[in-house]
Amino acid sequence: MTAIGKQGDARRFEEIGFSAFLSKPVEASLLQDCMTAIISRPGSDSGPALPIITRYSIIEKKKHFRQILIVEDMETNRITARALLGNQGYKTDEAINGLEAVEKHQQTHYDLILMDCQMPVMDGFEATRRIRENEKIHNLVHVPIIAMTGNAFDSDRQKCFEAGMDDFISKPVEPDILARKISSALTENKVHNNGSAEDHEKGIYFPKTDSDRPIPEESSRPAGVDLCFDREKFLERFGGDRETVELVLESFFQEAPEFLEKIGNAIDNKNMEDIRSNSHALKGAAANVNAELLRQAAMEMETLAKNGILESFVTQFQILQEEYQRFMREAKL
Repeated sequence: MTAIGKQGDARRFEEIGFSAFLSKPVEASLLQDCMTAIISRPGSDSGPALPIITRYSIIEKKKHFRQILIVEDMETNRITARALLGNQGYKTDEAINGLEAVEKHQQTHYDLILMDCQMPVMDGFEATRRIRENEKIHNLVHVPIIAMTGNAFDSDRQKCFEAGMDDFISKPVEPDILARKISSALTENKVHNNGSAEDHEKGIYFPKTDSDRPIPEESSRPAGVDLCFDREKFLERFGGDRETVELVLESFFQEAPEFLEKIGNAIDNKNMEDIRSNSHALKGAAANVNAELLRQAAMEMETLAKNGILESFVTQFQILQEEYQRFMREAKL
């Protein structure tokens, strides 16, 4: 172990003959994992020298034993999350609504849960509250829950934390941000499970605001990007895997027309909640296929429904349909 880690240290210590290399500070759990890995290795006479064990190699190996529950009602978003997590080495399971998530949590141990907020049957907020209650009643280990939502406002973040969630990620889900948040949640959860529930509650961050101020974007869009369909970014998010990209788009093109039809019917029936919920669902799916103009059009429809502005529905619905048709033409691979 060394207090100052420099580039090339691992290679240098490996050449000297060390079995492992860790730079300080070293968490107790990481040190234990490192020692376990060293002890479980075969003897030096059984074959060629094995590569040195490092913090990175331990974390990467442990990923393959981590299971994450994806809770999401839309297939497009489930496929997206499954692909991103699979690329990062995690095992996954899925639930299509909050009630199914609560039942699965009672039957299976998960290392982390990615929870959509707005779903039929039971939303993510109620599901999280029930999971936390179940943990208290049965003295279960606290499982980190990260909210996935198409909304990006302080009030939404506040609502997530009040329900008992640990973190918040906006759609479209970016691989690097997702990886960072999962790693942080899993690390912090070790600290939490060594303390009390009261300690965890004291540590939760609640934004001191009641406003719907948008949360700053974690990544900015470069100039010149096509807002209709950011093909380059879409492919990049899935590591250039065209098969996965085609699968995500195929799912989107199956689900999107259903939402458009439901929005049209809800406008005819002046059903504000159906307009809002289906526009919200379309907004999240559009974000995950990098259809920015369609996402914006769906968000505007959702806002109109929240505010009850009836006279603008027909015009905005036409814009929504036009953006969908344009995206269909642009997204041909």
